Amino acid sequence: MKMMDTERVESKGKRKTELMDFEIDKNGVLKEYTGDHDTVEIGADIQKIGPHAFEGKGIRKITIPSNVKSIGSEAFKNCHQLEEVILHEGLEKIESCAFERCENLVQITIPQSVKLLDVGAFSYCKGLKQIVVSEGIQKIGRAAFLNCENLEEVTFPKHPVKIDALAFADCRKLNSISIPEGNKTIEPNTFIHCASLKEIEFPDCLTAIENSAFEGCRALEKINLPKDVKKIHVYAFRGCTKLKEIHFSHRLEEIGEYAFDNCQKLEEVVFPDTLKIIEVGAFCNCEGLTLISFPGDIKEVSSDLGVSITEAEDDDFGFDEGFSFSIYRDTRNTLKLKNRRIVVRGSLGEPLKKVLQKNKVMDKVCLPDIECSMAPVAAREATALYILQKQREGSEIPSNILSSYLKYMKAHNIPM
Repeated sequence: MKMMDTERVESKGKRKTELMDFEIDKNGVLKEYTGDHDTVEIGADIQKIGPHAFEGKGIRKITIPSNVKSIGSEAFKNCHQLEEVILHEGLEKIESCAFERCENLVQITIPQSVKLLDVGAFSYCKGLKQIVVSEGIQKIGRAAFLNCENLEEVTFPKHPVKIDALAFADCRKLNSISIPEGNKTIEPNTFIHCASLKEIEFPDCLTAIENSAFEGCRALEKINLPKDVKKIHVYAFRGCTKLKEIHFSHRLEEIGEYAFDNCQKLEEVVFPDTLKIIEVGAFCNCEGLTLISFPGDIKEVSSDLGVSITEAEDDDFGFDEGFSFSIYRDTRNTLKLKNRRIVVRGSLGEPLKKVLQKNKVMDKVCLPDIECSMAPVAAREATALYILQKQREGSEIPSNILSSYLKYMKAHNIPM
């Protein structure tokens, strides 16, 4: 069925239309818009806007009434002149890429009746600045707002909303976000490369931050993780170059590979006692880092600081009463180990020699009552550093440490 009407009204010298050309099937699906007007109102007998119905058309304004239940995939894709979309209550679903690449669309309010924003629904809408997500929404699909590069503000409802991966990726002007209360996971790449993002409000029930969730959020300065977060996944905060401060949850158990890689402004990291695993490169290229303080129950650490730390083995070199110490990679990086029987493997080599020449950061050595085991080379260097510092301070060197060190050096025929 084809309905045609050419009734027109004038507005500020420009031609508009309130009724227009439609091609509608017997089920009330708008198959194609055939008119050439820049302002369009959908008729009362249309139940659905079908796939590609307006794709590439030159419309500027569309009003979609309550009788329309869904907007089909790519229905308004590449409507480059579209500036205003009015959605009424009754709409339930906006399907995949429905408004993709509508570059002149500035603002959108999602009705409360809408339950689903599907994959890429508003992706590449580069002019979009504000989104109000209604209370009825249940799911925001993958890449729904991908590369909305001028998006500044998103208002979420106060109930759980499933937000899929890449939903707000490359929204480069988004400056703050409040994750809906009830969301337990932030999916991979959800806010990757949101370069202006400075503030994140996490829900209290959050338990996991997935791969690259906030990678490349270069304006982010501070992170306060809720109490139930147990795992920070691979690359989660990689490239957050202005990040200065992290407050970990008290239930954190694992930090994934390169999770904080290239967080150049980060200075100190204090882990909770619940932490068990820190994967390879977790704090790689953190050039401003001066202190990492490990918890008592750490089981495995692989770091970029030139050492690997694992649970002690019986055949590793140890001290009678043990101690903890600080190992300095250079004048910026300190690895502080405490409250655990620890093994340090490998040689510190040249980095340690540089520290001995430029020792301005050597201001702290902790001596808790623990037992420390080290592979021979690392043990010799770490202990030598400790003894050297104590001598410079004019402090007494504990007899157990000095005797163990001398005994080891003699047993291995190492000159002192």
